[in-house]
Amino acid sequence: MNPVLRRSARLLGFRGCSNTAGPVQVPTRLQLRRHAMTLAVPMFGFGVMDNLVMIQAGEAIDASIGVKLGLATMTSAAMGQIVSDVSGTLSGGAVEAIATSLGLPHAGLTRAQLGLRQVKVSGTLGAAVGVGCGCVVGMSCLLFMDLEKAERLKKKVELRTLYATLMEEGHKSIGAEHCALFLLDEPYDPKVEPKRAGEGGEGGGLGIFLTSLGWKGKEPTKQELDRTFKEIDVDQSSNVSSVELYQALRTQGWTAELGDVEAMIQAVCDSNSNSNSNSNS
Repeated sequence: MNPVLRRSARLLGFRGCSNTAGPVQVPTRLQLRRHAMTLAVPMFGFGVMDNLVMIQAGEAIDASIGVKLGLATMTSAAMGQIVSDVSGTLSGGAVEAIATSLGLPHAGLTRAQLGLRQVKVSGTLGAAVGVGCGCVVGMSCLLFMDLEKAERLKKKVELRTLYATLMEEGHKSIGAEHCALFLLDEPYDPKVEPKRAGEGGEGGGLGIFLTSLGWKGKEPTKQELDRTFKEIDVDQSSNVSSVELYQALRTQGWTAELGDVEAMIQAVCDSNSNSNSNSNS
């Protein structure tokens, strides 16, 4: 147990005790309840403070130092626990003073009675219940916190590293003239939708739609764009249909289905329509 908690329990346990000599009398149930309450109240305060400080400090560390250094969430939580223990040691006197000022009824136990087994058990149970309830109350701050903030920041750093590696160095390493990075939004699970899976019912599909993160390398010339368009436009209709785009993606290794390609084209058309509407308004 925290040394501050032990000190608090010891001080409150002897508060109001008498040194009456003679045979040890068995304490009454009222005395045992008061003794348990005397220990439960300060422990409740310690529990609230311990969990509250640990959660707030751990979250702050995880969202700042943890993101920069790539620390695991459990490491940040352990560092938050250190802050909480130090805070409990420094503020132990304040918690004891507040508990004393409440004017709780004294158990009136003698020093000899404090050594009895039933008194020790009641005190231990009171302290355990108090600190447990305090920890639960201290956890209530989780209801008002953004618990996914640190994970979003860490993922953002990972994506930036991925972007820099692929876009700044990737196309140079393989000697590619052009490099574009796309993120797949909401990829589907072939186990949930096996009909949309790749050949043989295994492998991933195209997903809902793709989002481009940028372009690097030499800009394609008009001749290159025209040549690529003609290669995709198999029927030479001057328009690329969803079937032709689907076939082109399949030749590039995409395990896409025709419905995925049509959904992607529709999403682009809807986006362009919204952009035109906003510009006209």
